[in-house]
Amino acid sequence: MTEDVTGTISGDSVLLTVPQGTYVTALVADFDMMNCTKAYVNGTQQFSGSNILDFTEPVVYTLKGSQDKEWIVVVDILTDIKNPVFSDVKIYPNPANGKFRISNIKGCDIKIVNALGKVVRDYGTIEQSGIDVDELNPGFYFVELKKDGFVETRKIVVK
Repeated sequence: MTEDVTGTISGDSVLLTVPQGTYVTALVADFDMMNCTKAYVNGTQQFSGSNILDFTEPVVYTLKGSQDKEWIVVVDILTDIKNPVFSDVKIYPNPANGKFRISNIKGCDIKIVNALGKVVRDYGTIEQSGIDVDELNPGFYFVELKKDGFVETRKIVVK
């Protein structure tokens, strides 16, 4: 149901959150374009409500018109499943202006990944209780936490 999909825009990224069970390998985007702008994905023109795309990885939309622009669209599946290994990990503030604090991460392997899946920070295994993450460009990022064979990913937004 479309009312269960939420979205956030930050910089050149759009993050969509969809309910658990949504089949993200075949989603159809519904969008409005203004001023004769056309949308393309991998060189193929996209039409609202008709192109089926796989959103298991970020999809880059190129908008061509009066002002050419690229948008990165990321789909996050909302599961409400909590892992007790990471229940005390706090990421704050979120969203933030370029600086986050990640606390209660002793013994965790920490990576920061951008919306395109590129690792932008790899801290390895942290032996302190927290780290500051600064100097990130505006956009969506994911914090990958690993500990004791468990993995959890959390999203962060830099304004």
